[in-house]
Amino acid sequence: MTRLLHVESSPRKGTSASIEVARALIDAWAARHPESHVDTLDLWAEPLPEFNGAVLDAKYAFLSGGTPAGAEAEAWARISAMVDRIKRADILVVSAPMWNFSIPYKLKHWIDLVTQPGLSFGYDPDKGYFGMVTGKRAVLVCARGGEYVGDAAAYDLQTRYLAQALGFIGITDQQLVTIDRSLHGPAADRASRDAAKATAVALAASL
Repeated sequence: MTRLLHVESSPRKGTSASIEVARALIDAWAARHPESHVDTLDLWAEPLPEFNGAVLDAKYAFLSGGTPAGAEAEAWARISAMVDRIKRADILVVSAPMWNFSIPYKLKHWIDLVTQPGLSFGYDPDKGYFGMVTGKRAVLVCARGGEYVGDAAAYDLQTRYLAQALGFIGITDQQLVTIDRSLHGPAADRASRDAAKATAVALAASL
């Protein structure tokens, strides 16, 4: 059975462009793969642990060659389970609006939690860092109020960061769908959404 994990990071839900386009892609994909399983991780509904206290102590225990114990072990097990949720998926869909040229803090929080040594990446003295979450395909569905081309492309920290973060843990097979100009009025917003949905549905056929 093929599994798809959708990481949903917009709090706007029914009015969100990124969620609307991501769901069009997922619905089209699921229709072609009736045996598939879709797992949705809503970062605004899922409680994410703070990266402090026992979690931080567990990480440094691991880095120093020790084994987390007690509260540290429990905290590390929770982080490990979050990484395992990604590893169980064959396809990862991340839908995100642009906030201040980058991504919502909930999505950054999740990335900080799942990017952990020994769980999602490793280090080799001769080869350097290597990802441990391999064999996946990812689709990044990114909504933005403007259009980031030409000189404005330098402000697009959203798509570059997501691609870099996922690539670092080993997910290098990535496709990007953008919804641009969503703040240029209702007509431009609807046209951008519809064009992106058409792109996403076509992409679903190749996943």
